Amino acid sequence: MREQLSYWKQQLNGAPPVLELPSARPRPEVQTFRGARHSFTWDAELTASLKALSRREGVTLFMILVAAFKTLI
Repeated sequence: MREQLSYWKQQLNGAPPVLELPSARPRPEVQTFRGARHSFTWDAELTASLKALSRREGVTLFMILVAAFKTLI
């Protein structure tokens, strides 16, 4: 574990402490770690299509959704 930790510390040496991404509003002076929640539902047809895609690709539905989310951001 120490060897792995040492490796990543070396790899990340000099990396910026915060990733500055463009946003609609500036960051607050003090970081609060407050999040938000947004709930939504999908219709049965979309859910069935996503499940079929995950079966076809041999992955879980969660993996499909994570890949879509990563593509979005």
